[in-house]
Amino acid sequence: MPNGRLWNRLALQSKIMLLYGIQSGVALGAAVSGNTSIIPELSVEGFRFSEVAAEVDAFYRERANIKVPVPFAYHFVVKKMKGASPAELSSFAAQLRRHAGQ
Repeated sequence: MPNGRLWNRLALQSKIMLLYGIQSGVALGAAVSGNTSIIPELSVEGFRFSEVAAEVDAFYRERANIKVPVPFAYHFVVKKMKGASPAELSSFAAQLRRHAGQ
C-alpha cells in the first residue's frame, strides 16, 4: 500500500486524486457490504480535498509516520478534522505506526 514516501513525491493534483479514490473506495465498500454506517466515520463534509491533502502533508512531516499507508493517514486526518482531541490523535497515530510495523 502506498505510504508517506510515495505521498511526499506526488504533486497536489495527484494527492487529490488519491484521496478521492480512497473516499470512493469507502463508498463502494459500504454499498457492496450494505454497511453504510462506515461512511460518516471515514469521510469528512465541508472540506476540499486540497485541505485534506494539506493535513495529510502535515501528518507525514512527522517522520515517524512515514511508513503509515495513505488510507490510514487519511483516516487520521478525518478524525482530526472532525475534532478528535490531541490525546485521541496521539494514541491513534501510535496505533497506526505499530500497525505499519514501525
